[in-house]
Amino acid sequence: MATPSKRKQQSISIETKRKIINESEAGKSYGKLAREYELPRSTVQTIVENKAKILEAIDSGIGPKRARLTTVVQLLDRPTFNCVNFARKMVWIPVFIRRLIKLRIFC
Repeated sequence: MATPSKRKQQSISIETKRKIINESEAGKSYGKLAREYELPRSTVQTIVENKAKILEAIDSGIGPKRARLTTVVQLLDRPTFNCVNFARKMVWIPVFIRRLIKLRIFC
C-alpha cells in the first residue's frame, strides 16, 4: 500500500491573489479558478473570502511578490522584537528545568 504524499506548502504571491479575486468578481467559479491556478478549491475560496484584507494590503503598497500579509516584525521594530524573543526564551528555560526537577531527571 502506497503512503500518500504530503502536499508541499506553497506561497501564493499577492499579485496572483489579486488576479484570483478579479476573476472571481467577473463570475468565474472557485473550481475553474482552482484548476487554472493549480490550487485546491478551498484555497481559492479562502483568498476570495479574505479579499478585503488582500486588497487593503495591495493599496497600502505591499510588494507584488509578497506572500504573507503580516508578520510580528512588521508590528514591532527589530530591536524590540529581538528583546521580546530573547525574554520569551528566558522564561521557557526555567519552566523546562522545573519540569525536569519535578520528574527527577535533573537535580
